[in-house]
Amino acid sequence: MSTYLLIVFLTKHGKGAWSPTQQMAKSAIALLSHVNDPTLDDKVPRDYILYLCPVGQLQQEFLDYWQKSYQECGWNRAHNYFPHITLCSFFQADDSLVSQLSHAIKKVAERITDAPESVEFDYFSSTNFIGLFITESFAQMLKQITTDFAEEMKKAGVTVEPHKKQLHVSLAYQFPTDKKEKLETLAKTINLKAPARWDLRLYSRDRCKANCQVRKVLYTHVPGAPDELEMCDGDFIYMSESELETSTDGWFLGTSWMTGCIGMFPGIYTERTAETETWTMHRSIPIVGTDLILKSEQNGPQTGDNIGINPQLLRSSLYSSDHSCATYVNHFGAQFSKAASQRLLSSDPSLMVNLENNRLERRLVLMPSSSLTAIPESTVVPTPLTVSTSGSLSSAVMTKAAVSTTKPLVHTSSNASRPTVTVSSSSHPSLPLSTSGTVTVTAAVAANVSTPVTSSSFQDGRSSSPKHSNRMQAIDNIAPVATIGTKGPRQLYVVRHGERIDFTFGKDWIQNSFNQAGKYIRYDLNMPKSVPKRKCGPQDFKDDSPLTVQGHFQARLLGEAMREKEIFISHVYSSPSLRCVETASSLLEGLTASLEINVEYGLFEWMGWYQNGIPKFMSLQELSSSGHVVNLNHNPIWPLAKCSIQETSEQFYDRCYQVTKEILKRHESEGGSVLIVSHGVNLDTCTRQLVGQPPRSHAGFHEILHKIPYCAMSVAQEATVVRDTWYLIEPPVLPFAHTNNPKYNWTSLTTPSVL
Repeated sequence: MSTYLLIVFLTKHGKGAWSPTQQMAKSAIALLSHVNDPTLDDKVPRDYILYLCPVGQLQQEFLDYWQKSYQECGWNRAHNYFPHITLCSFFQADDSLVSQLSHAIKKVAERITDAPESVEFDYFSSTNFIGLFITESFAQMLKQITTDFAEEMKKAGVTVEPHKKQLHVSLAYQFPTDKKEKLETLAKTINLKAPARWDLRLYSRDRCKANCQVRKVLYTHVPGAPDELEMCDGDFIYMSESELETSTDGWFLGTSWMTGCIGMFPGIYTERTAETETWTMHRSIPIVGTDLILKSEQNGPQTGDNIGINPQLLRSSLYSSDHSCATYVNHFGAQFSKAASQRLLSSDPSLMVNLENNRLERRLVLMPSSSLTAIPESTVVPTPLTVSTSGSLSSAVMTKAAVSTTKPLVHTSSNASRPTVTVSSSSHPSLPLSTSGTVTVTAAVAANVSTPVTSSSFQDGRSSSPKHSNRMQAIDNIAPVATIGTKGPRQLYVVRHGERIDFTFGKDWIQNSFNQAGKYIRYDLNMPKSVPKRKCGPQDFKDDSPLTVQGHFQARLLGEAMREKEIFISHVYSSPSLRCVETASSLLEGLTASLEINVEYGLFEWMGWYQNGIPKFMSLQELSSSGHVVNLNHNPIWPLAKCSIQETSEQFYDRCYQVTKEILKRHESEGGSVLIVSHGVNLDTCTRQLVGQPPRSHAGFHEILHKIPYCAMSVAQEATVVRDTWYLIEPPVLPFAHTNNPKYNWTSLTTPSVL
């Protein structure tokens, strides 16, 4: 492999204080992972930038603000980075100059003699920007640092342009105008007097991916088709922003950060995160802070266990190192063993504080639903620095396993027909689930119900309108109960259908399952033994797929779980999709309930996904002839003729809301809980406005499409105090998770091994 490529991969994947043999070995591993990277031989220089970054309590203050601003006001561009002060514009440099860049940072830092003890800020807010401007006295020092760095790099033929704008820390920008007041209120809660150390850091990024959205891999995925992307733990995926608008099935075209390969990936296995997740930190040197003194003249021995190590010098090297690691690497290349480092930690407890402060940068700081994680920092070696800021965000101090204990079910196919994946709203955070079986409402609670609420904020960045205020206030004061039996408040159960054939076996399943005479032939045990006859032949299954055997099992198991919880359903409604009707039938079988299924066209999924025309649904008579107990006299609330493929996402929310409201109204006098079997996204569209939240924006609608597995359930319960008031509660049945089981080819056992 060429020397150039070795330099490239040492830059991208880290070098540090390794021996030449170690460097070659690690470079070889990195090169092997990129063996199928189409850009492997491209000599495109990386973008570099110089930042000043806080570490310590002030950093924690900033991260708390990042968390709250996302939770209450939604995503803005500041979430795409970690807290920092930009000192220069992005500049390009050849990979062979990495060592020279790093040396220049060190040389500039050594010239600093009168650094202040702290940094002072002036708060500033405008129409689309909220931030902290650096006071002029400190700004002059930072500008001099940048100027000196530019002069050093000019000697190497690299042009560095100092940041022309007033130096600042961005707190929020490019946000909706109606969020400005809330963002300002949150910003003013930041304790700017909190102690901090400020580190001068050099980062780089892949300039070809500068305008891409970055997705963090949550679950591994083995490709089931040639066009799919392998997803590994610890990887990130670059994706064009336009993919969110053009994808109709929850699969997106992306590029692996780890391997450089390009392919389709299931969005449900990822979450949005900051682009800085994929950046590389090449150098980090403290220049401001009362807890350390930078002694550049003390380089110390290069390696060894029984060596004299200056605690101040080591302190400056432990930015993100976990004390369980084998070695710590300081900024001057000295390498210390774990034993030596542990002796220092025991002799100087402040070092552990330094470690813990930096470990804060690893925590996930935002609540669901892509995720603002904070900064897993690296040491001075060029390893990826991470600040995670995603759109489906994870709670504070949450591990990957805690983000979701259930791996979403996604089935691959050999073509573009892939599983559409959706998500539901979560329960209102102030509503604990009670197990008492009753709802107790005091006079004080009843009095509070009438208290006006001016605004509420939601995860997609919208505020609740005044008409929702009283309803949300009532919700805040009522503890929901998963009602057992027929008494108590009404409940609405919205369930997604089970596993569908076309997403499991691909769109060509019809071609492979029917002979020329139109006779169905089962070629996999997960395929049903028989399928209903269609009026116009098997092609009617194209946009109206039946369930797999597994899909029927999922639905039946869910029904059994509901029966064990003694959940009584009085009325059943289903989308006209065959997969939904079949799910309803199998669920009722597990529930052992003899109820008719009311087929409602208004419960079908978004029409915008069917630009070639509305699917040819089976008639009520055909469904009945196939063994489904449907109500032949049901008068649809939303006639099929009213459905339009020109429907917008907002109109889709309104349709589902109107239909759901009418269903509940029809059975208001007789009471009883209602079951709706529909599509994944309908767990949100049928309940969101019902519980007082406004429809999601089109971007918010697409953002939530990736998180609801087959037979997932959302439950809304009617309040007992305020009439016609509903709120989400925790589903009373356990989730149902299982792994993918790819198609087996027995001939693989006859293939000789290559190793």
